[in-house]
Amino acid sequence: MTLRVGVIGVGAMGSIHAEHLATRIPGARLEAVAEVRRKRAKSVGERFGVSKVYAEATQLIADPDIDAVVVATLRALHPKLIIDAARAGKHIFCEKPLGSTLKECDAALAAVSKAGVKLQIGFHRRFDPSFAAVRDTIARGGIGDLRIMHMTSRDPNPVAGNAGRLPEDLFLETTIHDLDMARHLSGSEIIEVYAIGVGGPTRSVLGGAVVSLRMANQVVATVDNHLHSAYGYDQRVEVFGSTGAASVQNRTPNSATVVDKRGAHSALPLHFFAERYAEAYRVELEAFVRCVTENTEPAVTGEDGRAGVVAARAAVKSLQTGRPVGLA
Repeated sequence: MTLRVGVIGVGAMGSIHAEHLATRIPGARLEAVAEVRRKRAKSVGERFGVSKVYAEATQLIADPDIDAVVVATLRALHPKLIIDAARAGKHIFCEKPLGSTLKECDAALAAVSKAGVKLQIGFHRRFDPSFAAVRDTIARGGIGDLRIMHMTSRDPNPVAGNAGRLPEDLFLETTIHDLDMARHLSGSEIIEVYAIGVGGPTRSVLGGAVVSLRMANQVVATVDNHLHSAYGYDQRVEVFGSTGAASVQNRTPNSATVVDKRGAHSALPLHFFAERYAEAYRVELEAFVRCVTENTEPAVTGEDGRAGVVAARAAVKSLQTGRPVGLA
């Protein structure tokens, strides 16, 4: 069976998914793209040899030749597109976040459940080989009982979804990845969130945040996010347990170190997400295609997507009140 997939929204992320589906995903075929920017849609369609190029998502969803959709639009559109695709009987891969509010998330999940279609959320870091190796180490007891997790996630510049640097943008677009990793690495749920804002280029905007988490299994985690990293895309994790520790360092274009009279020098981290997580984006789509064709549970479920939104909204509330927020 070849899964015929349409991509809705072919901006930065949608184009990455379209390229993988067109060239690298066994068992899948890029059947169509939809994008309101007509020139962009036409350009992507021509690049990947796709004849079906739609201006509206509704047209793609209604196409009887489409088995599944990838939703890579702005987050405000995610819940409605999930609901519309589910009602049309299409399986769905949706970029994070699932929605901006719990009401939106629950409506989308209800539609998916009623239709009996698959829904996978795009938390791609779970599929990165380095992060996966750390999780496997924790799961097999390789560092004993997990105690502390530190996650650093600093962007070289704000992406479109959080360009306003409002707390909701930061936590739902950027921090949500780390909130998901906290759940994924620890194998436990977040029960308390405490967020402190970090200043940006001017006093009127939010440049980042430091978030402390308490997990149900008594693990403590910290998240260090910033939207202006002068040296590139900073993606690190350290986990500490009763018998050892494990970590993931930044990936660089090469691993050479040059030593001279000025000191030791090495390459800066890879510039941004497209380079750093290229393999993870491919692997997560392979997992989605398998779950549809083999009728198995998605690797990242709609409930995982909802849990991330719950924690992100708690971070917003914590920042606003200056107090830790418990998750019911």
